Amino acid sequence: KSAVSCGITQGSKGAAAVLLKVYSSTIVFLSTHMSSNSTDAKLEHFKLLVNKAGDSLGCSGFDLLQQFHHIVWFGDLNYRITSLTADTVLQKM
Repeated sequence: KSAVSCGITQGSKGAAAVLLKVYSSTIVFLSTHMSSNSTDAKLEHFKLLVNKAGDSLGCSGFDLLQQFHHIVWFGDLNYRITSLTADTVLQKM
C-alpha cells in the first residue's frame, strides 16, 4: 500500500492527484478546477491534465488513463447547463 501525490497548475486552474495502491489495484483520485472557457479549451485542459498526471504518478510517456485500474475524477469542471431550468435539472437527477 502506497500513496503518491502531485499538484498540476496552469494559472488559477489545475489539479491535485493522489495514487493509492490497494493490494493489486491502483486507484487515482483527481480533483480538478477546469477552465470556464470554450469546450475546446476544456478539452485541451483535460488532455494536459491526463498527460501530466500520468507522467507524475506513473511511467513517463503514458497518460493517466492508460496506467491505472480506477480513476475518480471530481471537482469544478465548469460546465454550464443553460438550456434547462433548475426544476428540469432536478427532475432529471
